[in-house]
Amino acid sequence: MTTNGHIPMLDLVTVHRELEEELVSVFRAALGTARFIGGPMVEDFEVEFAEFCETPHCVGVGSGTDALRFALIAAGVQPGDTVVTVPNTFIATTEAISQAGARPDFVDIHELTYTLDQQPGDGRHPRASVRADRRHGSHSRAG
Repeated sequence: MTTNGHIPMLDLVTVHRELEEELVSVFRAALGTARFIGGPMVEDFEVEFAEFCETPHCVGVGSGTDALRFALIAAGVQPGDTVVTVPNTFIATTEAISQAGARPDFVDIHELTYTLDQQPGDGRHPRASVRADRRHGSHSRAG
């Protein structure tokens, strides 16, 4: 952290310093068991995080991209579907959409908030999604 009186844009040093003992302890436990993927530590985290979120289940995944992909699949997105998103998102968003077999459809962002524009000028409604009607093999736009 700088000492020039300016507030840093992002200060990860201080937060890690405050959590150092706890983080080092967990890391040592992982080193001692060589259980870096899965195992009791991950299972304990999943249970504790589910309780924290007041939900019955939690599944730890390897990355935010995996979390997005699994959320899309769990929401029913299937190959050939279209998912509406914004162009100023991180690459992981469109990567997850593609990994789920869908196609990203970019809509404008709001000029003041830089989030999804609720009233795009091209007439497409950002809350609309393209859903495949699996029984008839056609696509319909649903809002």
